[in-house]
Amino acid sequence: MHYSTVRKRFYPTGVDHPMFRHGMKGSPTWRSWQSMLDRCTNSKSLNYHKYGGRGIKVCAEWLFFEHFYADMGVRPEGKTLDRIDTYGNYEPGNCRWATLSEQNKNRRPVSAEARLKMSASARTRRRKEPL
Repeated sequence: MHYSTVRKRFYPTGVDHPMFRHGMKGSPTWRSWQSMLDRCTNSKSLNYHKYGGRGIKVCAEWLFFEHFYADMGVRPEGKTLDRIDTYGNYEPGNCRWATLSEQNKNRRPVSAEARLKMSASARTRRRKEPL
């Protein structure tokens, strides 16, 4: 179920809606939270197949920004949201703010079949590039 459906059950009229209370809408922290929810709950999201489509979920508390913010704090500059266990859910204890370098060291293993597909794709791109 998309997170906005769940949220509407708690705040059907938008009165006292948390999105309007915290004053952080649009901040880097809020955007990280919003992106996390989108890729895990919105089947139309570009990366849904890598997250929600694989069964990665957001814990119930983190459907509300205040709870996410209380657990994670402000997003430090140069860092983004990372799951420590790449097979685990987005929840306290499994998330951190990490640099791109840290995230690149914390990736799911790529199967031999996937490596072959990526390699074939790269060869195709090279052939299509103009001289």
